[in-house]
Amino acid sequence: NILGRQIGDSLITLIEKSGAENPAGLVGWLSDWLVKEQEIESKKRNPSEQRLIALQDKYDCILCFVEGAQTLTDVSNKIKAIFTDESKDKAPRVLLYSIHKSKGLEADRVFLLEPEGCGVPHPMAKKSWQITQEWNLRYVAITRARK
Repeated sequence: NILGRQIGDSLITLIEKSGAENPAGLVGWLSDWLVKEQEIESKKRNPSEQRLIALQDKYDCILCFVEGAQTLTDVSNKIKAIFTDESKDKAPRVLLYSIHKSKGLEADRVFLLEPEGCGVPHPMAKKSWQITQEWNLRYVAITRARK
């Protein structure tokens, strides 16, 4: 599970906004949506690199959920099953969450995933205070493990 139900909700809202009738229609609409939104952001006086990354992330994420889906309901159900803050049973599971969400939480074992180009400090941290905050967040992430 990925903690952050609001992330899943925002993906489902975007799917509903598309007005698509099936996964193939959604993919076409999403492609147009991404180009349009990136264009709008890029034309701003001070385009937000963070917003551009977030747009691409939403697009890529929904494409992952579309894979193998027969209907838009299938896509939404897959999103709801992954982005949840609650467990429906007591079966062991792996929880994924950002280091921001990990503050105040603990687990027996914690693994910090740092894909190439996305480690700590985050590439978008440019100013010295931002880099310092990123290192503080890394400390928070590392200290979440009980063992």
